[in-house]
Amino acid sequence: MKIDRLLSIVVHLLSRDLVSASDLAGRFGVTVRTIQRDVDAINAAGIPVTAIHGPSGGYKILDTFRLDRQFLTFDDLFFISTALQGIADSLDSPGVEKTVDKIRSLGARHPPRELQSRAERLYIDFRSLGYSAHRRSHMELIQRALATNRCISFAYTNSRLEESRRVVEPHTLAFKWYSWYLLAWCHVRGDFRLFRLSRIRDPQLGHEVFRRRPLDAQKYLDALMAMAPTGEPVVLRFRPELRVLVEDYFTLGEIVVGEGGWITVTIDFPEDNWLYGMILSYGNGVEVVSPAHLRSKIADICEKNLQIYR
Repeated sequence: MKIDRLLSIVVHLLSRDLVSASDLAGRFGVTVRTIQRDVDAINAAGIPVTAIHGPSGGYKILDTFRLDRQFLTFDDLFFISTALQGIADSLDSPGVEKTVDKIRSLGARHPPRELQSRAERLYIDFRSLGYSAHRRSHMELIQRALATNRCISFAYTNSRLEESRRVVEPHTLAFKWYSWYLLAWCHVRGDFRLFRLSRIRDPQLGHEVFRRRPLDAQKYLDALMAMAPTGEPVVLRFRPELRVLVEDYFTLGEIVVGEGGWITVTIDFPEDNWLYGMILSYGNGVEVVSPAHLRSKIADICEKNLQIYR
C-alpha cells in the first residue's frame, strides 16, 4: 500500500508545478505528517522533491529530474501508447505520431510478440462513423489555427437546423459526448461557444491573429454537462424487445422496467431536431408519454413522413 502511494505521489507531482501537503493528504487519505514521511522516502529513493515554504508553498519535483523508463511498467507503456494512437488516428497529427513512437521505444526491451498480443486485446479509435477526407482536412485546419492563434470562419448548422456563418477564435479542441467539438470565442455571439465538428462546413483560415482569452476549458465543459436543460423532462415508453438497444444508449438510472417488460425512460434533453431524430430512430418501438406537445410534434412528423410515401 505504501509503495503504491509513493508512486502515485510521484506521478501526481510530475504532472503539477506545486502541490501542498494538505492537498496530498486529502487526495491519498492520510495525515500531513504521513505525507512528510513519504516525501522523505521519495527523496531517499533518488527522486528530488523539494519543499517550498510559506502560505502558498508545497512540494514539487525539480525540473532537472527525468523519468527513467524503468519507472514505467510494460502495462503503463502499452496503455499510454494505445490511447495516444487512438488520438493520432483521429487528429492525423504528425506530432502525436512522433509521441507514440517515443513511448513505444521505451518498451523496446519487451518482445514484439508481447506487444502484438496485448494490442489484440485492446483497441481504441476516436474516429466517428463516416469519418472522411474532408473531415480530416477540417481537423487539420483547426489544429493550424489553434497552433498559430489565427481566427477561422465557417458555415455552421445548429441542432435546430439554423444555418449561419461564424468567425471564431479557436480555444480548445475537445472530444466529449462521443464526438469532437471546438470550443471557441464567437464574434457573432460575443461569447464562448461549443461547435460540433461534424456540423462545420467550408472552414477558412483567416489572417487575423488574436490573443487567447482566459478560460478554464475543463471547468467550462463540466459546467455544460451539469447545466439543467430548460423545459419538461421527456418520458418515453419502449417495447420490451428493445431493452438491449435502450440500455446501450441510456444510463441505468433513467430506466424503469415495468409490467410485461415495457421500459420507461425519463430524460432531460433539450427539445430540438436532434431529440426528434433520436425518438424517430426507434420506429414503432417507442411512444412519447409526455410532455403532450412533444407527443403531438412526433405525431405530426410521422404524418408528414407518411404523406411522402403515399
